[in-house]
Amino acid sequence: MIADFGNEINLPRLLEATDDPNEFAKVFDIIKKGIQNNVFKINIYNPDNSFRSIITDGIDFPIDLTISNCGTLYVNNSIFDGKFDTIFGFPIPNITLDFDLEVYNRSQGYDSENPLLICPSDITADVDSGKN
Repeated sequence: MIADFGNEINLPRLLEATDDPNEFAKVFDIIKKGIQNNVFKINIYNPDNSFRSIITDGIDFPIDLTISNCGTLYVNNSIFDGKFDTIFGFPIPNITLDFDLEVYNRSQGYDSENPLLICPSDITADVDSGKN
């Protein structure tokens, strides 16, 4: 699996932009437009590196991916909103940045062998809205 950020943005550029307000304003605008246009996605490949499918539903800006030992995909999905105003030539942020943990269950229909899975029992946690 690979997070695809399109042609205009990459994660190192985003991380480096945090030290430069002008660059961050540019990156923020690219990401916001990319989310609105459904540009960002997760590409899924077969073990032989051939392309299999794409996940786009519910994906805003997937900055981290991990797979559990039971085959569940966890996506740390960032959500950018707002805008930068310019005052005296300087970008002033009026933005929100939020994170969602999205969970995608593994589809065994892609497997050529039955998996041997030893999974822990479910873990449930209650969280207040805005605190997840």
